[in-house]
Amino acid sequence: MHTAVARRMARNPSLVSDARRRLAVLERVNPAGRVYHERWKELMEGPLPLLLRVMTEDSLAAEALRKESPFTALVPPEERAKIFADGR
Repeated sequence: MHTAVARRMARNPSLVSDARRRLAVLERVNPAGRVYHERWKELMEGPLPLLLRVMTEDSLAAEALRKESPFTALVPPEERAKIFADGR
Protein backbone atom coordinates (compact mmCIF):
# COMPACT_ATOMS: atom_id res chain seq x y z
CA MET A 1 0.00 0.00 0.00
CA HIS A 2 2.72 2.45 0.97
CA THR A 3 4.60 1.74 -2.24
CA ALA A 4 1.54 2.87 -4.20
CA VAL A 5 1.28 6.00 -2.05
CA ALA A 6 5.01 6.71 -2.42
CA ARG A 7 4.70 6.53 -6.21
CA ARG A 8 1.80 8.98 -6.11
CA MET A 9 3.68 11.34 -3.79
CA ALA A 10 6.80 11.26 -5.96
CA ARG A 11 4.66 12.49 -8.86
CA ASN A 12 2.60 14.87 -6.73
CA PRO A 13 4.44 16.07 -3.58
CA SER A 14 1.45 18.20 -2.58
CA LEU A 15 -0.13 14.98 -1.29
CA VAL A 16 2.02 15.43 1.82
CA SER A 17 -0.46 18.16 2.82
CA ASP A 18 -3.31 15.65 2.61
CA ALA A 19 -1.32 13.25 4.78
CA ARG A 20 -0.73 16.00 7.34
CA ARG A 21 -4.48 16.58 7.59
CA ARG A 22 -5.06 12.85 8.02
CA LEU A 23 -2.36 12.74 10.68
CA ALA A 24 -4.20 15.45 12.65
CA VAL A 25 -7.26 13.19 12.66
CA LEU A 26 -5.22 10.20 13.82
CA GLU A 27 -3.76 12.26 16.65
CA ARG A 28 -7.26 13.08 17.90
CA VAL A 29 -8.72 9.59 17.61
CA ASN A 30 -5.69 7.63 18.80
CA PRO A 31 -3.56 9.53 21.31
CA ALA A 32 -1.80 6.23 22.15
CA GLY A 33 -0.10 6.38 18.75
CA ARG A 34 1.71 9.60 19.62
CA VAL A 35 5.22 8.20 19.17
CA TYR A 36 4.34 7.19 15.59
CA HIS A 37 2.54 10.46 14.90
CA GLU A 38 5.58 12.44 16.01
CA ARG A 39 7.87 10.39 13.76
CA TRP A 40 5.58 10.86 10.76
CA LYS A 41 5.45 14.61 11.43
CA GLU A 42 9.24 14.73 11.55
CA LEU A 43 9.52 12.82 8.28
CA MET A 44 6.90 14.97 6.53
CA GLU A 45 8.80 18.12 7.51
CA GLY A 46 12.02 16.78 6.02
CA PRO A 47 13.10 15.97 2.48
CA LEU A 48 10.61 14.04 0.37
CA PRO A 49 13.12 11.31 -0.66
CA LEU A 50 13.69 10.40 3.01
CA LEU A 51 9.94 10.23 3.68
CA LEU A 52 9.39 8.01 0.64
CA ARG A 53 12.27 5.74 1.62
CA VAL A 54 10.99 5.26 5.17
CA MET A 55 7.43 4.72 3.95
CA THR A 56 8.54 1.81 1.79
CA GLU A 57 11.58 0.34 3.49
CA ASP A 58 11.69 -3.21 4.75
CA SER A 59 12.54 -2.70 8.40
CA LEU A 60 10.87 -3.33 11.73
CA ALA A 61 10.78 0.39 12.49
CA ALA A 62 9.09 1.22 9.17
CA GLU A 63 6.67 -1.68 9.59
CA ALA A 64 5.67 -0.36 13.02
CA LEU A 65 5.20 3.16 11.62
CA ARG A 66 2.98 1.88 8.83
CA LYS A 67 0.55 0.47 11.40
CA GLU A 68 -0.34 4.06 12.38
CA SER A 69 -0.04 5.63 8.96
CA PRO A 70 -1.66 8.80 7.65
CA PHE A 71 -1.00 7.71 4.07
CA THR A 72 -3.42 4.85 3.46
CA ALA A 73 -6.29 7.32 3.05
CA LEU A 74 -4.49 8.69 -0.03
CA VAL A 75 -5.27 5.50 -1.96
CA PRO A 76 -8.80 5.31 -3.40
CA PRO A 77 -10.91 2.42 -2.00
CA GLU A 78 -10.93 0.52 -5.31
CA GLU A 79 -7.16 0.60 -5.57
CA ARG A 80 -6.81 -0.29 -1.88
CA ALA A 81 -9.02 -3.36 -2.40
CA LYS A 82 -6.92 -4.44 -5.39
CA ILE A 83 -3.69 -4.01 -3.44
CA PHE A 84 -5.00 -6.16 -0.60
CA ALA A 85 -6.36 -8.77 -3.03
CA ASP A 86 -2.96 -8.95 -4.76
CA GLY A 87 -1.21 -9.35 -1.42
CA ARG A 88 1.03 -6.30 -1.87
